[in-house]
Amino acid sequence: MYCKHFGLKEKPFFKVYNNKFLYQSSQHKELVARLHFSIMEKEMAIITGEIGSGKTTSCIEFIQEFKTKCRIAYLFNPRLSDRDFLSEIITQIGNEEPKWFRRNLLDQLQKVVERCYAELNIEPILLIDEAQTLSTYTLENIRLLTNYQMNTNKLLTIILIGQPELKRKLSLDTYEAFNQRVGIKFHLYGMDKEETFNYIKHRLKVAGGDGSIFSSLAIEKIYDLSKGLPRKINKLASVSLLHAYLIKKDTIDDNVIVHAAKEIE
Repeated sequence: MYCKHFGLKEKPFFKVYNNKFLYQSSQHKELVARLHFSIMEKEMAIITGEIGSGKTTSCIEFIQEFKTKCRIAYLFNPRLSDRDFLSEIITQIGNEEPKWFRRNLLDQLQKVVERCYAELNIEPILLIDEAQTLSTYTLENIRLLTNYQMNTNKLLTIILIGQPELKRKLSLDTYEAFNQRVGIKFHLYGMDKEETFNYIKHRLKVAGGDGSIFSSLAIEKIYDLSKGLPRKINKLASVSLLHAYLIKKDTIDDNVIVHAAKEIE
């Protein structure tokens, strides 16, 4: 609707993941580097961040990069029963029918990850999103999976991604044994003001426009209201473009941003 008005070829702030619009802040680059290290060293990694900070986007980008080199089990809704949790990992990593009993599933999963190395020469990875929803029992299952070894080498890389609640949860004494298995911890915050500027201008440029659509004061207001969180930036910027179009403004100023913020409260 507003694209023609602003000389854009497509919407720059839509919700759906699109690789060409990807902007990696310094924190997102560090996150990806830590994920790489986790795979190299086969260390369990705990990645946390605020809602809308870009955890899942970085996760998807990571999967796209490694999907031809690794066998990845990606669980984005880990609130599964004990059997379904193990079965889903076996299905995604091993491409085979899971057995029925839990003791058989654990044995089957170990054989699946061993086969990844011995026969396929690929890295098996378990990547769990929204991990703050994991039950204590499932977390204990995950801890047991870190015991999988072959010739003293760890077999399975485990990466948990979740909201700050996960960080608080794992700080409890109940999870001391689990924490001893964690090699990497990283918390993703919102972008700073400069990176927020660069993020907005990058997405506008990719969409066929230029950075002058938003005034400097407008971007500062977006930063103040979003705290540099990409999802909030996208929502504010998108609603602002629509509002500016409806009132026939060619440039978005800070007043338009304030109006958009009230609209999406």
